Amino acid sequence: MKRLKPSFFFLGPTKTGTTSMFCAFNKHKQLAAPSNKELQYFTHEFRNGLSWYLRQFPIDKNDCKLTYEASPSYFGNKNAGKRMIEQDFGDSKFIIFLRNPVDRIISKYRHFRSFNIMMRYDNPPNYVKDQLTRTPNWVGEDKNFQELIDSEENLYFGCSKYLLHLKKWFSYFDRDRFLIMDFRDIGNDFESVIYRIEDFLGLDRQKIDVVKRNHKDQWVAWRDEDSINLEQIEYLKEYFNPYNKALYEFMGKDYGWENDNIIV
Repeated sequence: MKRLKPSFFFLGPTKTGTTSMFCAFNKHKQLAAPSNKELQYFTHEFRNGLSWYLRQFPIDKNDCKLTYEASPSYFGNKNAGKRMIEQDFGDSKFIIFLRNPVDRIISKYRHFRSFNIMMRYDNPPNYVKDQLTRTPNWVGEDKNFQELIDSEENLYFGCSKYLLHLKKWFSYFDRDRFLIMDFRDIGNDFESVIYRIEDFLGLDRQKIDVVKRNHKDQWVAWRDEDSINLEQIEYLKEYFNPYNKALYEFMGKDYGWENDNIIV
């Protein structure tokens, strides 16, 4: 049986709206979702082969539906784009939301702390090994927020240096294959975000309700136990300022993240 092949990807690191968008577009009449949001084929599951990957998508019923996926691990991975080209995904489209790096790091930190699964590892190869073998290193010894800042862990800091990764993706795909938006727009004007994506993908405009995902209840305990202070936030703002400025210049858009009021 012939399977649908993904034609677009919600591409972005964790905590940049990939899950919200995946769930929202699962309601679109012209789309059919895969078996799982984060298939991670072009990174952690590549050893399973292309046949395995395609089996995760719906059967092609000749009803002109498209399918897609959203694996956050792709954005910061040096091999994902290259592998897509090599396996004939060169006509893919990508949707990316850029989020204030400081806000993203805090959100990611609290997300993992809330589930008590802080991913602690020294470098990406060890991470990939842990993913493939599902070793107990996933949960390891937790770091508090200051320890995380001091260590500059890659999946927090490295993946937040957006320009570095965008240039890598642009080396494999033409820039017109990408729709890049401001993460804040999801909360400020959800309907316009949906319409922009539909237009970009050539889909009929369909009103989709806001997907409400509230993790705050999960984070309450960690807010009290492991508070994040203003000094740490100011440090992170200064740290990312040169990376953000370079991004603004490259994109021709000032996101103004240095003026954001980060709520802790």
